[in-house]
Amino acid sequence: MFKKSTLIVLFTASLFTACKDKKEEECVAPAVEKNIVGTWQAYLSVLGDDAIGPFPLTFTADGKIIDEDNKLAEISGQDPGDDVTLSWKKTADGIEYTESSDFGEISTELEVTTNECNHIVLGDGILDFELKDKK
Repeated sequence: MFKKSTLIVLFTASLFTACKDKKEEECVAPAVEKNIVGTWQAYLSVLGDDAIGPFPLTFTADGKIIDEDNKLAEISGQDPGDDVTLSWKKTADGIEYTESSDFGEISTELEVTTNECNHIVLGDGILDFELKDKK
């Protein structure tokens, strides 16, 4: 009886010590061009003003940006009915953000200052994005 109960206690104790808490595992973010792909809760600040957000913003692997709420077009002065195309691409120094419409095309280089598993910060001091809570 003693051997059996000792074995049960030892086995139970080994279960508790063998399981590693997932919170203890540290995430290492992939390169920003891979990490940015997905849907984020975005916060946007223009010229250092208070951030607008959160709003959903999706970065696709083929370089498109999907802004379901049209926040970016609205901020840039576009009408909701305007045909605005948003895109991104990795550059040597960061991420290039491009907005194209009937009025032309505007691109800006955004420096990546934070690239963590569930948090990316990029901007140029005029247009600053904070991406959180990736889905």
